[in-house]
Amino acid sequence: MRILNTNEIKLYLEDILNVAFLYNPRIYNSLLIQFITGCRVGEVDLSRWLFTGNNTYLLFTEKGGGTREFTTNEIPVYFQNFVETRNESLILNSYSSMNYQFTQARQGRKTFTQQKEIKLHLFRHYKARLLYNEGFSFAQIKDYYKINSAQVAANYVQDNIFADF
Repeated sequence: MRILNTNEIKLYLEDILNVAFLYNPRIYNSLLIQFITGCRVGEVDLSRWLFTGNNTYLLFTEKGGGTREFTTNEIPVYFQNFVETRNESLILNSYSSMNYQFTQARQGRKTFTQQKEIKLHLFRHYKARLLYNEGFSFAQIKDYYKINSAQVAANYVQDNIFADF
C-alpha cells in the first residue's frame, strides 16, 4: 500500500463521482455535496439544511457541533433547489445506501487510515486538507466543521491515507 497525497485523494474522489454520475444520479448528488462541503453522511439530509433567504444556507450539524453557514456561491444550484423545495427524490441520505453505492463506485479500490478502512468519511478528510492547504489553522478547521477539538481537525489533515491501488 502507498500513501496518497491531497491531489491523489482528489483524483480518486473525482473518479468515484464520475462513476456515480453515470451509475446513479441520487448517489452522485449526495456525494458531490460531501465533496464540496466535507459534511458527514447524515448531514446530507435536507431536514438539516435551511435557506435563510439572504443568499445563505445553514447546516445543522450532527453530534451537537452547531450550525455551519454557506453562501449561494458555495453550494451547487441543484442542491439549493433541493433544500428550498425539500425535494428528496434526487438525494440519497441513508448511510447504508450511500455506503453501498460508494463501495460500488470505487470499483474495488480501498483507502485506509492507520486505524481502519475509510470510506465516505474520506470526503471530510479531503476537505480539511484543502482548507489547511489554503492556510487555515487547525483551530479554523475546527470552527469550519463545528467540531469540539482542534486535535480532531489535525487528525483529518495529518492522518496518512493509504491506498491499495
